[in-house]
Amino acid sequence: MPIYKVTVTQDTRTRYCLYVEAPDEGEATSYVAGLPNLGDIRGAIFLEEDDMGGEVGGAEEAETAPEGARVLVAAWNGGIAVAPSPLEALPGGRGASGGQPPSPPISPRKAIVEVTQRIEVTIDEARFDQTFFDQFNASITDHGDDLGQHFRHLAVLHARGVADDDRFIEGYGPAQEMGIRFRVVDEWDELDETASAEANRPSAA
Repeated sequence: MPIYKVTVTQDTRTRYCLYVEAPDEGEATSYVAGLPNLGDIRGAIFLEEDDMGGEVGGAEEAETAPEGARVLVAAWNGGIAVAPSPLEALPGGRGASGGQPPSPPISPRKAIVEVTQRIEVTIDEARFDQTFFDQFNASITDHGDDLGQHFRHLAVLHARGVADDDRFIEGYGPAQEMGIRFRVVDEWDELDETASAEANRPSAA
C-alpha cells in the first residue's frame, strides 16, 4: 500500500508533516484532517508556525518516511479517524504492515501544571442587543443580559483554544462581525510537585 506525505496546519497555527499509509491520496488527507492534537502523535514532524490554521495542504506519494518520522496507517471507526497508538506506526518504515519490530515501550511520567492566563476581551457592545441576548439564552445558556458573563464566557473559550479573532464562535457567530477580539495580557505557570508526585505514584494492585 502506498505512503503519502501530508502537510497540515492545525488551529494552533503549527504546521506538521505526517506520513500515512492509505489506498489513495484522498483517504490519506481525509484521515489526517480527522486526527486531533497532531502534536501528541510521536513522530509527527514539526515544520513551523503558520497563519493558515485548520488547513490540509494536500498529499504527495513518498517512497518511505524520513528518519525520525512514523508511518501512520489510515484507520477508521464509524467514519471517525482512529488516532494511532504507540504500536500502530513504526519509525522510518512501511507502517505496521511492513513487518518491522514495534517501537520500544514508553515510560510515561505525569506532571500537574497550573497554567493561568489574563485575557483582554473586546466586543462591539452595539451587537450585544436584546435580540442577541434572547437568542443566546435560548440556544446556549442563560446569561440574561449580563455582559460580564459574556466576557467571562469568551475568555474561557479563548483560553481553551476554541475561540479566536478570526473564527466562528458558537452562540456568537463570526468573531469579526461581533467585534470580538482577544489579547493575552499575562500568562504564567507553576508545577504542582505534590500533585505530580501523587499522579506518578503506582496504583494499588
